[in-house]
Amino acid sequence: MRIIISTWQTWYWHSRKTSLQTRVDMIKNSRAELCMKGSNSTGLYGPNTWNMFKIYLWSRGKSNDDLELLAKQNNLPVQLWCFPYLRYPAGSARAINDAIARWNPTDVFLDVELYYAKDYPYNTGAFMRSIGPVNNVRFWLQSYRRPDYHPEIVWNKWLTYKDPTGKHIIHGVAPQAYPMGSQEFVDDFGRMVRAYAKILDIANRRDIPWFPTLPTFSERGWEPTLDAMIGGVDYLKKELGTRLTGLNFWQQDWLLKTENARMRTYIGTLASDVIQPPVVIPQNVYIHNHLHPWAKTKGYDGPNPDIA
Repeated sequence: MRIIISTWQTWYWHSRKTSLQTRVDMIKNSRAELCMKGSNSTGLYGPNTWNMFKIYLWSRGKSNDDLELLAKQNNLPVQLWCFPYLRYPAGSARAINDAIARWNPTDVFLDVELYYAKDYPYNTGAFMRSIGPVNNVRFWLQSYRRPDYHPEIVWNKWLTYKDPTGKHIIHGVAPQAYPMGSQEFVDDFGRMVRAYAKILDIANRRDIPWFPTLPTFSERGWEPTLDAMIGGVDYLKKELGTRLTGLNFWQQDWLLKTENARMRTYIGTLASDVIQPPVVIPQNVYIHNHLHPWAKTKGYDGPNPDIA
């Protein structure tokens, strides 16, 4: 299974004490890939041509260009997450394509959320058309974990739009699985999977790949516990099976803290995981809606899926 660790704003005050080499070493030790922000609205994000890197002495040597160069010198793949602003569909698409040309990722996570996407849903098609076919790059829809709570986003358009060659622009889904304020990851992830199942069924893309974005951050006093994370990841592996391409952890600064070493160690074990196909329960394991006595020995231990 692929593991990605996302980083952000390595030049700002909250990050500048950590060297780029430390960041690269941490990701390499976790057998993960690096993901950095590639664009924001209509412009590149963090290139060394930004004026700020010339003004602030402490910012030098910490641009995205420097980070990408060091990562690739250490044989680390570099992926991107980009923030399209649908008010300017063509400009946002151009910025993403510029970021792809500059940093050469194989995967781009489109962070579709907030008013940037919700206030201009009628520009979704124009954005997708402007992105166009990009060879050897997979686009992931990195948006809310509960699509049923965000009808302003035209989910079906995102999931079904195809380029002129007939290929879907969106390769897979990467929901931001952040159960804020709770440690009930299994229950929350279950609701997420069921909500996505509905929109994927409408889009006729039931077997689409998944690359969920999991929380490694703190906010308003909340942060994930190791036990909750382990339970949630185990659920995703069992429920999604081979559709689970990988996991993206947002973000790196939290993981770099000494007190989160156990979470770092756990993430480092995930890259070797081999995902098994989900168990398909044949109808004959049930007799009068009850599990056949020998069924559990075959790995069937759940309720009859045909009974509400």
